[in-house]
Amino acid sequence: MFNFCLYRAVAVPRLDVGARVLHLPAVKAEWQHLKDLPFPSVTSSRVEVLIGMDVPLAHRHYDMRCDSWQRNAPVGLLTPFGWTIVGQIPNASFCTALPNQTTWIRRHACTRHAEPLKILLEQFLNADALTVQATNAKVTVEERIALKTMEDSLRFNGTRYEIGLLWKSADIFLPNNREAALKRFFATERRLLLIPSMKAFYSRTIQQYIEEGHARKLTLSELNGPPGRTWYLPHHAVEQTRKPGHYRIVSDASARCAGLSLNDCLLKGPDYLANLGSVLLRFRQNPVPVSADIQRMYHQVLVSPKDRSALRFLWREPGTRGPPETYEMLVHVVGATSSPSVCMFAI
Repeated sequence: MFNFCLYRAVAVPRLDVGARVLHLPAVKAEWQHLKDLPFPSVTSSRVEVLIGMDVPLAHRHYDMRCDSWQRNAPVGLLTPFGWTIVGQIPNASFCTALPNQTTWIRRHACTRHAEPLKILLEQFLNADALTVQATNAKVTVEERIALKTMEDSLRFNGTRYEIGLLWKSADIFLPNNREAALKRFFATERRLLLIPSMKAFYSRTIQQYIEEGHARKLTLSELNGPPGRTWYLPHHAVEQTRKPGHYRIVSDASARCAGLSLNDCLLKGPDYLANLGSVLLRFRQNPVPVSADIQRMYHQVLVSPKDRSALRFLWREPGTRGPPETYEMLVHVVGATSSPSVCMFAI
């Protein structure tokens, strides 16, 4: 005798569930391990009660009878309602005659595989995804230091703005990396000699730097730069991915000497880049959008004279004899950590 409680029981006039009544004498005769089990006598083929697994006491198993030789044979289970049979009954002759009735049951297994797609859709529809809302990002200590450096060193010489490098500290002491830069230059020179188009571009660009006032060759008396603030930038050519055969010169400000690089000593500065979402929205405000591009933007902002010794580089015409000569950049360079913030501040 047992009892248990059912909560939220639902009563309906009829359960439309297909019935399958076993012919117990035939089942017991076929499987000997079920022969002596006292199965309850069932006189009705109707399903009258369904008890779910949310009532675990009603599904307890007190005993089990199975066939040791046939793995797929039906199993006898002793439940609170008496003995019952579970498993496969392959032969329809074990079942009593049933009315011609078919019941279809469809089971859906819900997973969370669509969750990432849901998140992406919400982000797309969210105003934050368009980045049109004002950000409340706090200004960091390093950004405040960089901003003060730019404000204090900003000069206008009548044609261009001039801003110093964003040093992390006034006590920075750079090692002498001339020998390391010289090895890098020889490697770049060997590559230029193998690619005539790159060699012609390199020579033309360096000459253009000098003619436009972006760089200058140092005299013998100027070679001894200020100790701790003299740095030689390795440089190389990079082919533009979308324009095969077109190159640009990049200064490697991340090259290290004695464990230190120029970028290690520079602050990144505040991010003044325009928000792409707001730019796209402004393009839709009026019938005709207008945009412009600044040619060689970094080279339009001069470096303060006291910091130019940290932007030296070595150069000679590839294939010529004689030692490489020392040049000095007069403008901010591509590859320096501080260049984007400095140039946007000047604009």
